[in-house]
Amino acid sequence: MDEKVRVGELIEGTIATVRENASAAGIYIVVLSVLATALEWGLGAALEGSDPLVDLSGPVMAYLGVGAGIGGLLVLIVAVVSQYLLWEAMLENGALMVRGRAPRRYLAFVGLAILSGLGTGLAFLALVVPGLIVLARWVAAPAYLIRQRMGVIEAMRQSWYAVKGITTPIVFTFLIGVFAVSVLGGLVGVGAFVTMADGGQPGFLAVLGNQLLSNASSVLQVAFGVFVFRRLTGDVNELGAVFE
Repeated sequence: MDEKVRVGELIEGTIATVRENASAAGIYIVVLSVLATALEWGLGAALEGSDPLVDLSGPVMAYLGVGAGIGGLLVLIVAVVSQYLLWEAMLENGALMVRGRAPRRYLAFVGLAILSGLGTGLAFLALVVPGLIVLARWVAAPAYLIRQRMGVIEAMRQSWYAVKGITTPIVFTFLIGVFAVSVLGGLVGVGAFVTMADGGQPGFLAVLGNQLLSNASSVLQVAFGVFVFRRLTGDVNELGAVFE
């Protein structure tokens, strides 16, 4: 594999991958954003006029809300299934796999997310740079798990060694993405403050904006991982037509 991968190539490849999968990406963003917004804003609006002497908003939101409540569990389940299907769709559309030939491995996907999340979190606790390196090394692990049907540990190990030669440009691309999302998040935060309801709850557009930004960021992360996987396997020739 040619290890001379540039940050510009990674950014262009990620954008091209999103364009190739615009329908799947759009469905993912809309479904998750609408579901989470309906739960978060809908429950807040429903409880906004409750009697202050018998204020049930705190317990009800804790039980049903999108945080640790039933709503949060529902959103989490839908998000896991949707993200797996998004990975699968992008890999299939990139001619990297044929969907429907083997059973889906949702539990393995969850296990991978937990282990990689714990490993990355511990690395960030040690220092920022090791955290970024670990994050970069495992960026293609879901593709190895889904496309190559590897086990969780094997997929993490394969991604770790495959990405070794292009870790630096991946880290810089990730930092650029984080900066861009942070700027957009700041703008959404200003909108949340402006549209704050009388009871101190964010307005509908503010909640929806946060959800759209969060889910769009997830789409970019998946597209980034898929392109890196395609770059590692040398299967990027179809993207040329998108760049032209």
